[in-house]
Amino acid sequence: MKRRTIIVLCMVIAVLIAVTIAGYVQRQRLRQQYTLLIEEAAVCISINHASAEELTTLPGIGPLCAQRIIEYREAHGPFRSLDDLKDVKGIGEKIFSRIAPYIKL
Repeated sequence: MKRRTIIVLCMVIAVLIAVTIAGYVQRQRLRQQYTLLIEEAAVCISINHASAEELTTLPGIGPLCAQRIIEYREAHGPFRSLDDLKDVKGIGEKIFSRIAPYIKL
């Protein structure tokens, strides 16, 4: 009787370990797929060509700030570096760091 109980307990433990490992592997696969989807979705917007509507899709950029970017671009010509965007009123280091992954020249 004891031997049968030990065998059953070992089988239950083995199944629990297998299920835990399978769940871990599945979570890792899902995490990788999610990361790829996020990277694909993060399309960079050209700050030298984007419309106000496109600029407002950036985190922290509203219609007023988008209009300021366009006005700055029209007054000073195309941005020569991404850091030049900080010269636009309302775009400081904090907002710049939020939008930097999503912009290009």
